[in-house]
Amino acid sequence: MNCETVRNFLDAYSTDELDLVSATEVESHLESCAECVKELSEIRSLRRVLGDPALKYGAPSALRRDVEEKPMRGRMLARIAAVLLLFVLPAAGWYIGTSRSNATQLADEITASHVRSLQGDHLLDVPSTDQHTVKPWFSGKIDFSPSVVDLKSEGFPLVGGRLDYIEHRTVAAIIYQHGKHVINVFVWPTSEEDSAARSSQHNGYNLVTWSRGGLRYTAVSDVNEQDLSHFVEMLGGAVTMKR
Repeated sequence: MNCETVRNFLDAYSTDELDLVSATEVESHLESCAECVKELSEIRSLRRVLGDPALKYGAPSALRRDVEEKPMRGRMLARIAAVLLLFVLPAAGWYIGTSRSNATQLADEITASHVRSLQGDHLLDVPSTDQHTVKPWFSGKIDFSPSVVDLKSEGFPLVGGRLDYIEHRTVAAIIYQHGKHVINVFVWPTSEEDSAARSSQHNGYNLVTWSRGGLRYTAVSDVNEQDLSHFVEMLGGAVTMKR
């Protein structure tokens, strides 16, 4: 061993922590190196000084008790946190998973109803561009009164309405047109508070959902997202004014 290597081992050598082979090599080097012997001597002297009982401080019993209790409190808090995580995380994961699952299922129902309405003669039960004909038609068929407005001046003419079935209940479907695109607006009662419109996409269709006045609205179409958002903005304003 050279001096640099030996000096890296001196501290461990001074406390007999080296294995037999390394200790033998250090001792062999010390036999011919005064500098390393001197450094070993300084290390041992420093250890003796630091080990002097006069340098030790006896902590008051109150401080010692406080120090001992803190780890115990920390372990207790850690156990409590572990128990909470054991129950809270699965519950939170279940809630989030259920919420996402419900939202996906609802989007599936709405888009499926929209697609079904475009097949054959399933689109309209009451074909009319007159809101005063469409709105009264729902009376007695459902237990709520959907707002029906005509947005022909905005490029979204009313074409009629029908009954549909969403979330295990009968809902109102109010149908609009934009160019060659059909827009279904599904309406049903909700206990949710009023909420701003939220856009999403599902199975290639654009959806916009919002709640107002105890009713939930979802507009769905293959019209582009910008036009559908503009339609909902116009419809939302008209519904607010009418109510």
